[in-house]
Amino acid sequence: MVPPMKLSDWLTKNDTTYAAFAKQVGVTSEAVRLWCLGERMPRKAQVVKIAKATAGKVNIMDFWS
Repeated sequence: MVPPMKLSDWLTKNDTTYAAFAKQVGVTSEAVRLWCLGERMPRKAQVVKIAKATAGKVNIMDFWS
């Protein structure tokens, strides 16, 4: 089982900006920033896109851990 990885950790490890990741998943950079800070939760459709963009390294469980 792959250990949980926070989106902020994935972005740092992959040298990806909020803006670049936002473009990949079809949201604003502000939405990505709020997810990383834990101030907002992505919707189900967005979680699917996040998992795909991160090759499964970040998934819905990673937002709750």
